[in-house]
Amino acid sequence: MQRCVYYALMVNTLVIGASGYAGAELLRYLASHPEFTVTGAVAHSSAGAAVADVHPALRFSYPSLRFSVWQPELAADVDLVFL
Repeated sequence: MQRCVYYALMVNTLVIGASGYAGAELLRYLASHPEFTVTGAVAHSSAGAAVADVHPALRFSYPSLRFSVWQPELAADVDLVFL
């Protein structure tokens, strides 16, 4: 008898343009997905601000995540980049 084994793959993601409406919706979808981890959020105009301050509805999902300015090294350790 064969047994099927499921290995959960954690996908590290970076969201560029995360301070707008579409970015907030994407962050919300990713927060509820069991296989995605948001490792960074890029938003030029909101750089330095906490995601929770710009998107209060996401304060429990991303309590310590802050927006940053785009730098190529942000994408070095991620598996997937959303634009």
